[in-house]
Amino acid sequence: MGFDAARATPKRTPVNQRHTMTIAKEPHRRRQPGNEPSKDRLMLKLDYLLLGVLALKPQTGYGLKKYFDTFGRFQRSNTQMSQIYRTLSRMESDNWVSSRLLDGDNPRKAREYSITESGFTVFMDWLASPYEPPSRFQDPDFEVRIAFGGFLSIDQMISLLDTEITVRESQVRKYRNRDRSLPTDNTDCDQELKTILAEWSHQTNSEEMDHHIRQVKALKAELIALQKRREE
Repeated sequence: MGFDAARATPKRTPVNQRHTMTIAKEPHRRRQPGNEPSKDRLMLKLDYLLLGVLALKPQTGYGLKKYFDTFGRFQRSNTQMSQIYRTLSRMESDNWVSSRLLDGDNPRKAREYSITESGFTVFMDWLASPYEPPSRFQDPDFEVRIAFGGFLSIDQMISLLDTEITVRESQVRKYRNRDRSLPTDNTDCDQELKTILAEWSHQTNSEEMDHHIRQVKALKAELIALQKRREE
């Protein structure tokens, strides 16, 4: 069996205490030369998503693909089985995940993957790292952190939401009424059509941004209420 993240990290345990808890260690796997994880590798979103899903419970490759076809389809698009297995193989070499052949009737020789202690540390280091909102609020970084926010404390989640609100409201103030003209000298471009399309895009994106900010504020209020109930 792999490292049990659920047992090792009760939801209400602060993150700064979680890494010091006594947990069963995975047998150390000797890395072959050239298998050391690079800094660039740590930035791959697929790594974090896979580690997050495996932190919730062990999964087969099929189970992981099913996640990306349902819950994860808005976090990362077009994730293929080949990408999943290639990443799992690499992370297993890095001792971030472990796998075992399923018992019983298993004609396809399916393997079940579990997160290791090292993998959980990598995942939590990313999840609890300072959030730097991308320029586009639709980018998945924020959504992924929300999806796995149950591994953080309420205070950490509120801090994440505050950062998102501050940055998005600043963007609205700075760019909402900007000069949106984009002149062209090319006579093949229909200027009137271009203006109509650009204005539609601006209005639509503005409404989506305003809705996003309202929803994040509502979530923050809900978390504050939850925190107060637990303190009573």
